[in-house]
Amino acid sequence: MASRLLGSVVLAALLGAPALAQSQQPSAAPTPAATPTAPSAVPSAAPIRTLQYTVAVTVSQTRESAGNGNGRTLTAGGYEAKGTISVDVLAATLDGGLLVDTTENAAGRMEPKTIVSIGGDGRLSYDAKQQAPLSDEQTALLRWLARTFYADRSTDPGTAWSVDLNSGPNKGVERYRVISNADGKVDLEYRLEANGSTPSTYTLTRSGTIVYDTKLTVPVQVSYRGDQHDRGGATTTTSVAINLTADSFSR
Repeated sequence: MASRLLGSVVLAALLGAPALAQSQQPSAAPTPAATPTAPSAVPSAAPIRTLQYTVAVTVSQTRESAGNGNGRTLTAGGYEAKGTISVDVLAATLDGGLLVDTTENAAGRMEPKTIVSIGGDGRLSYDAKQQAPLSDEQTALLRWLARTFYADRSTDPGTAWSVDLNSGPNKGVERYRVISNADGKVDLEYRLEANGSTPSTYTLTRSGTIVYDTKLTVPVQVSYRGDQHDRGGATTTTSVAINLTADSFSR
C-alpha cells in the first residue's frame, strides 16, 4: 500500500491540485497543472459519446534495504489486473474541453464513476475529496482523449512534438513521434521522463506506443511500461495495455 500512496502523492505534486493529494493510486504519469474547476453539477442528458476499452495492468515492485553487515536485502511483490475502462462524454465545452464520466473495473483497481473535466490541452480536474481517485491508466487515457492532443499536426512519419510537464520542483516532459500512418490512424512512439523532490526524490520513465485515430480523435491501442525509482530504494514497474473495443461514433 505504501507504494500506491507514494505514487498518488507524486501525481498530486505534478498536477498542482491539492484535492488530488488524498488519492491512493499507483504511480501515475505527470500531467500539466490542473487549472480547470470540476463542475459541481452533472448534465442529466444522455452521453454524447460512449467509449469502451479493455485494460490489462501488471505491477511489480522491488525494494532494497540494508542487511546484516555490509549486505543488502531485496524484497519483491506485485499483481496483475484485467478489466475495462468506460468513458462517457457528457459535454463538449466552448473552450475546447470535455466533461466525461469514467469508471474502471479491473480487479484490485476498481473505481466507481468519476466526473472529470479534460482541458483542451489535456489538463485534468476532478474533486478527489468527493469522488473516487483516478488510476494511473485512467489518467493517461483521459489525457490522450483531449480534443487538441493531436490537433492539426502532420501525419507524416518523423513528425514529433513534446509536452512540458514542469511543475515547481518536479520536472517532466512527454515526447511523441509518428512512426507510420494508414487509414486515418497514426502509430506513435511515446516516452515520458520525469524527476522531482516532492513528496520525495524520485525518477520516472515511461515508454511505449500509441495507435491514434486522427479522424475520430481517440487512441485505439496503447501499450507502455513505466519504471519509477524512489529514494527509499523502491523500484516500481508498471506495464499497461489498453484497447478500444467500442465507440458510439463509429457505428
